[in-house]
Amino acid sequence: MFRKIFLIALFAALASFHFCCILKAQPVLAAATILADGSIFPETAPINTLNKETYFLTGNLTSNANGIVVEKNGITLDGKGYSIQGEGLNGRGLSFENSSKIIVTNINIENFFYGVYVDSSKHFQISNSKIHKNVDGLWLERTENSTIQGNMITDNYDGIIITRSSSNFIAQNELKENIWRGIWMGRSYRNNITNNNIAINKDGISLAYSTSNMINRNSISINSHEGLELLDSSNNTISYNILSENKNGILLRTSSSGNQIYGNEFTGNSLQQAVVFDSNNSWDIDMRGNFWSDYSAKYPNANELNGSGVWDTPYVIDENNKDNYPIIPEIQASFIVLLLILSLYVCAWRSKFKSAM
Repeated sequence: MFRKIFLIALFAALASFHFCCILKAQPVLAAATILADGSIFPETAPINTLNKETYFLTGNLTSNANGIVVEKNGITLDGKGYSIQGEGLNGRGLSFENSSKIIVTNINIENFFYGVYVDSSKHFQISNSKIHKNVDGLWLERTENSTIQGNMITDNYDGIIITRSSSNFIAQNELKENIWRGIWMGRSYRNNITNNNIAINKDGISLAYSTSNMINRNSISINSHEGLELLDSSNNTISYNILSENKNGILLRTSSSGNQIYGNEFTGNSLQQAVVFDSNNSWDIDMRGNFWSDYSAKYPNANELNGSGVWDTPYVIDENNKDNYPIIPEIQASFIVLLLILSLYVCAWRSKFKSAM
């Protein structure tokens, strides 16, 4: 009897092991998978390829788990304008792990937990795509030398999350109407965020424990809290951005020192243009600082410094942070020059008129 029970238990264990092995050999649960050998599973998925290098969607795809999992490197995935639609904010719309040299373009992704999930990858590119109504629009983790360019990333909880990643290029994206942040970056360095339009989020861009990043030439506006927020983030360059109509233009929290902040326009932020806690930063470079829309109200007696296009009185944020060369806006400087020319012309005309008398 004992031998019979033992054999039944052994058989059950072997069957269970065999079943687990079979499960492990199957693709990750997804509506479609591009396998490492270039084949597509299942064959009925609306994906086609002619050479196992370029893949394209042939129709919309719906999933209650993951949408498309890509295991093959060195491919282009063209969505042809079709959509990957999730059910109930589960899974990942597009998933890439340990990937290299991937190009994704012209695809719509919505209603997943992660719209696009990229982990431990390099040389990843996504462009001309719409990523919306997900929890996290695009998640970039332990990823380097990748490009996120020309996408519409809207109506997610967070637009783009970048964590423990470096040397990535985030450019020309529309990041609007996300519930919390347009872009959040944590423990990352040497990334470039440039020429993005970031509006109508709670926070525009937030950095945490991040260093040596470049944030330049972005339009960051109409965000209900901070336009740009730094927490324990140092030695970043923040230049030539427009920060307008946010609650605070820029907020630097504790231990965010050594940042270079210049050439920016701080315009009409409702609470304060800049707020700094326990940090020391540089607000000008080569005798050029920032434009502050409340400058004239704070310093009504300031004058232009020797025709340089900057004011002669620093803009003080706190005792450790001041813009030594606040910029006179070009239109204002031009207007002043025009007034001077008109004044000289009027004086000359009056002198000529009096001489004629």
